[in-house]
Amino acid sequence: PPPTNGGDDTPPEVEVISEKLSVARYHGCAIQSDQKLYCWGDMFHNAGTEQSTAVSYVGKKVFPDINWISVSTGLAYTCAISDEHELFCWGDNRFGNLGLGDKLHRDAPQSVSNLSVADVGTGDSTTCAITKGQKGVYCWGHGEQGQIGNGQSGAHYRVLSPVLTKAPLLPYQDVEVLSQSSFALSSEGQIYAWGRNDVGQLGIGILGNQNIPKVIGPNLGIKFKKLAQGTTRNEFDTENKVIQHNCAISQDEDLYCWGSNEYQQLGKVTTQLNGTQKVFPLPTKVDLGGLKVGRLS
Repeated sequence: PPPTNGGDDTPPEVEVISEKLSVARYHGCAIQSDQKLYCWGDMFHNAGTEQSTAVSYVGKKVFPDINWISVSTGLAYTCAISDEHELFCWGDNRFGNLGLGDKLHRDAPQSVSNLSVADVGTGDSTTCAITKGQKGVYCWGHGEQGQIGNGQSGAHYRVLSPVLTKAPLLPYQDVEVLSQSSFALSSEGQIYAWGRNDVGQLGIGILGNQNIPKVIGPNLGIKFKKLAQGTTRNEFDTENKVIQHNCAISQDEDLYCWGSNEYQQLGKVTTQLNGTQKVFPLPTKVDLGGLKVGRLS
């Protein structure tokens, strides 16, 4: 029989703050209008509470004494920011992706370092954050593909605590981690990207992993205001192939996408590059018939 939650599996009606909902492969989290955080789904790794169950069909409140302003769900872990800009992470930690200096699993939220965090992004097992009132980007966790952005990479490379990346020391407004690639949007509208890049998902015009951040769309002169990532996993591929693409909204409210177009997810007729893989390694404008884009998910 399916697991229950105190005999009541009917989710209560709640008001969720716009853009403060994060859903990963196995679980999701949302912040209500009263700044309380709820999570649901696979709770074994992502519960945020010491009373973990295997699966929860309704949202369970996480640390109710804290008011939350942002949440990001990774593959098997979660990070969230309090209204005092303190970063908390919990869940699976086998790659050091919680940033706590070790690789021990955490059931309940744990405070990360002494950074005052403005935004956080989580991927498969890599976490990045931008700090409030400071310049630069910090990352930690799995670094095999260069997604830490500090100039190092390798099959067994792990970073257990936040380190400053080699991204330019600029003010940043947004940070995202897609599976094994990392992105940061500067306040001036440039997107810097690093990490896995086998299908052009960094948008820097070339293929090949990068362990130092590079600006996307070099020489295109595009200024961006919002970015988002998309990942398609082939569940039946023995190599667990990840077909990655990314999109962003320009300051002119046009939509640009890049990376894999295996399933026409870029809104383009495919081209053949890199053998049989269909890729666009530079941001390409999506034809929306003159429509402008205000939000992106």
